Amino acid sequence: MRGELGRGGMATVFEVAHVETGAVRALKLLHGDVDNAEAAQRFAAEFRTLSQLEHPNITRVFESGVHEGRAWFAMERLLGADLRQTIEDWRTLSPSERYRRAERVLVEIAEALAFIHDRGLVHRDVTPGNIMIGPDGAAKLMDFGVVHTPGTELTTVGEMVGTVAYIAPEQISREVNGGRVDARTDLYSLGVVLYQMLVGRRPFNATTIPGLLEKHLSSAPRAPRAVAPTVPRHLNDICLRLLEKDPADRFGSARHLLSMLDARTKERIDLRRWPPRLVGRTAEQALLREALSALVGAGRGRAIVLEGPQGHGKSRLVGELIEHARAAGVAVASGVCSSDQSAYAGFRGVVDSLASEGQGLPRTLDLAFRQGVGDLEPYPIMSAFKDLLRDNAPLLVTVDNAHEADRGTINLLEYLLRNLLHLADDPILFVISRSSPVGADPLEGTLHEHAAGITPTHVVLGPIPATAVEELLLQIVPADDRTRLLAQRLHREGEGNPHFIGEMIRGLVEEGVIREGDDGYELMLDISDVSRATLPIPATIRDVLKERLAHLNPAALRAASVVALCQQEVTFDVLLEALGTYEDALMADVEELVDEGVLRGRAVGMDELFDLSQPRLRDILVDEMDHRERVALHRRLGAALERLYRQRISSVVETVAYHFEQGEMPGKAYPYLVRAGVRLRERSFVPEALAFFDRALAIEPDARDFMMLEEADRQLAELHIQRGLAMHHVGRWPDAEQEFRSADALALDINDERLRARALTELGNFARRQHRVDDAESYLTEALTIANRLGDQVLRVGPLHGLGTVRWYRGEMEGARQYWLEALSVGGQVHKDDALGHGYNGLGLVAFCRGQAAEARKYLEQSCHIFEKLGKLGALAISRVNLVELYHCMGNLRKGVQIADRTISQAREIHHSHGIALGLRYRSMLLLDLGRVAEADENAREALLLSREINNPEEELATFVSLIRIAMVRDDLALATAHLDKADALAERYDTEGFRPLLQAWRARVHADRGDLDGMRALLSQAAEPGRQPWPHQQCRLDVITARALIAAGLHDEASAHAEAALKRAEGCGFRFYALKAHVLLARTSADADKVSTHTRVAGSLARSLSANLSREDIRTFMDLNQVPETRRST
Repeated sequence: MRGELGRGGMATVFEVAHVETGAVRALKLLHGDVDNAEAAQRFAAEFRTLSQLEHPNITRVFESGVHEGRAWFAMERLLGADLRQTIEDWRTLSPSERYRRAERVLVEIAEALAFIHDRGLVHRDVTPGNIMIGPDGAAKLMDFGVVHTPGTELTTVGEMVGTVAYIAPEQISREVNGGRVDARTDLYSLGVVLYQMLVGRRPFNATTIPGLLEKHLSSAPRAPRAVAPTVPRHLNDICLRLLEKDPADRFGSARHLLSMLDARTKERIDLRRWPPRLVGRTAEQALLREALSALVGAGRGRAIVLEGPQGHGKSRLVGELIEHARAAGVAVASGVCSSDQSAYAGFRGVVDSLASEGQGLPRTLDLAFRQGVGDLEPYPIMSAFKDLLRDNAPLLVTVDNAHEADRGTINLLEYLLRNLLHLADDPILFVISRSSPVGADPLEGTLHEHAAGITPTHVVLGPIPATAVEELLLQIVPADDRTRLLAQRLHREGEGNPHFIGEMIRGLVEEGVIREGDDGYELMLDISDVSRATLPIPATIRDVLKERLAHLNPAALRAASVVALCQQEVTFDVLLEALGTYEDALMADVEELVDEGVLRGRAVGMDELFDLSQPRLRDILVDEMDHRERVALHRRLGAALERLYRQRISSVVETVAYHFEQGEMPGKAYPYLVRAGVRLRERSFVPEALAFFDRALAIEPDARDFMMLEEADRQLAELHIQRGLAMHHVGRWPDAEQEFRSADALALDINDERLRARALTELGNFARRQHRVDDAESYLTEALTIANRLGDQVLRVGPLHGLGTVRWYRGEMEGARQYWLEALSVGGQVHKDDALGHGYNGLGLVAFCRGQAAEARKYLEQSCHIFEKLGKLGALAISRVNLVELYHCMGNLRKGVQIADRTISQAREIHHSHGIALGLRYRSMLLLDLGRVAEADENAREALLLSREINNPEEELATFVSLIRIAMVRDDLALATAHLDKADALAERYDTEGFRPLLQAWRARVHADRGDLDGMRALLSQAAEPGRQPWPHQQCRLDVITARALIAAGLHDEASAHAEAALKRAEGCGFRFYALKAHVLLARTSADADKVSTHTRVAGSLARSLSANLSREDIRTFMDLNQVPETRRST
């Protein structure tokens, strides 16, 4: 320690010497202990920031540590004086020398700011006290104690950390620039410093801090030349521009300022890669860098959508962010959407990026993205993708051209946003760029809180300001009035489109309007020509791009045309095969195209993928092609893909179909279109599948000219079946039935029994879903007869399962069991796992409906295991809720709630509305019996909304049953009656679970409470009428509801008889929950005191047993609800 150099509010600075090297340093020691978390955090942030900066005009930092609980760091020992003292010393200088030195300081501090701004930092405290002037006159920026490393959030907008005399308007009020601090904030402070250097005082003074802040916000500064007429005009103008209230009116960046000062040597232009950097997007760059820093520093993820017309810099912004991320050590995964509509195409590049980083792909993703296996369910793919991203976090994920995203990409994006940012808080930054939507917005649902659970930050890129065009020009030519006027003209004629304007400037260089001389480039026009002359400026961006293509050799232009015809990135091998040229020649052509900025390439494993650098190039290249040449190239591309991807054609089937379709080869295109549609339908992308089926149907008449009649009809019948399946899925039921009938008619015409059995199976399943059970049985029986005659085991599975369901609908449990057993056996033989899942679920239902709880549980758990492994969430949700209802009857309410929660959670992950509705309904049933009535009501109401949204009247009826129970528990008979009215109307057509007797018994309870005993009797008689044999658990429920209605009527003996019946059935089936309900009712209705005592004791014991694994609060409400005396609860 060699002495104290200075003391401030946060720290004291000492001169020290290193004990080993003797190097003299300045040591900054924090005031107070590091227990002061905020101060310690600021100090650590200052060291971390400064230690990464090495620039001649920025103070170097070497080491840090903690001494007696106080943080410190050692930095460069600067000699000289700070700028406050230096300005005072300048008073003795001549004006010219003073201004020369002021300009030198201005340039050097601007260089320092440009350096830190390029790294995403904002100093936020540029004052004379933080600028050191060395003995040689060199300036150094220091004291980064309030530097804004976005994401650290050590200071917030409106918090006056910097010295208020130098503070920018946006640091004071959110009404300026939305309160956002970016690089232009430092430029304002530098303007105040420059003003002080020029005239010896600050532009604003006041006796109070509020008064000073108000002047920064509202008062225009007096021009420096008005205070000191000797101030050079260019410094006067620069100073006033730096002090503009609106950041957009200042210089766009520190580099813009340096160009205005001619402080940077103009470099030779590489027209193929010009402009070299982005201009006019300071605010957007700051927002993206802030998000990246929050990802790195605080582990916070978020989603940002960049939106704007083509050529507005979306891809450049994303590219710049990617460079910053890689420099910060953050993994980057980038995808690009294209007009190729194969599922998940927009995320193919993300997978490739992570795989190229040495990460082994999970098998599911390898099958889906590398091997092109088309029958994988969406959920396993999405779940594996989520885990892949999570394993690579912190991670930047970019998706470019999202306006062209296929449905799979949209669904996966929604899933990832929901599950990584909404339902979790993973350190993953999503940046999605897209052109502004015209008309219907396919991403509206995805990028909305209702679907994804979050609302991404939307950044709309408008035209760049004229100052940005000036900054662009100043990268080439010196600053003068001609440059300013030319910038304004280019801005006007280019409509603020940065890409277009950049191409216009490049055109001016190519045409010699801007010419290279010995001292750099110069503008070869006088000031009058700039505003009036006809310049070689293209009328449209299309003209610019056509000019770029005009320089290509014919072979390279043909290669570019082939790439333009592709809907996605294309490999070198496909280009070589399609063009039929020599490898060396094509390699030279591709290199030329990349050098000229026509193509861009990226390496993926051993391959390199190529695409056009600008989407508009595709339109120009395709439009300029002769029709016959375009058709021929499409044919060659289709054939090339066929040959090269023979072993994994599924991965490119959509693209092959497209090329043969455009190549006017209907005989080749037709089967590929059908195959592509089937692949999409099997992956649940049904609307997209229908589009392919419709395209196939449109060219079918032409395609059949290339086939024998019988084969043409066979393929058309297959198309009708596939269209029917897709139409049924999207709710076009009459159309679906007609498609199945058309397929059946064709199968009859060509006597194809296999095809006919499939059509009949689908007609049977359709009729069953429409509750036309007799028709369903007829179709399915005929289908099974045909399959049996053919001995086709695979063909037998569908009719067997369907007939089992028909028998179950009719309450014929043994018949249902036999069909499902046989379907299970056959499914095992032919290795159809989904048939096994459905078979076990069916057997579980039969066992449940027979009161065989243990057997039902075994089968249902097997079904759940199979469907979970397959990722079939729809079928899994049904098996799970069947298991939930079984656990409810058995009295294991906690286990039931856990499974319901899992069902809801997994369904919410993929926004599976039916699964969510099922889970919520069954969860509501369980919560009500735990005494959590309000939560049960909330769940049931959400389930009702969802069932209506998906137009599922069966589920709507079942949900009304839950709502009726809730209203009864609350003794709200008016509400219960309203629900009963709606449920009765639905039960007329959609009661497949035996709810009608329950509804009649509940309505009888309402009549009893109102004293209408005759009405009650009539309804109870209807409920007890023989009909379909009630399932045991439904019969238990019916007896319990009937007993309660009779109790309300004061008929305890009759109530007791029904309670006894419920008890006998429940005990025989292992339904402990309904046994508890029956014991409680018998304790209330029995006339015999001994029986009352016995039932009370057994009910208490059973209630304690069933509640043993519940939470303390659930135990209390459960015991209260089941009317167990307080004294019996203590244990």
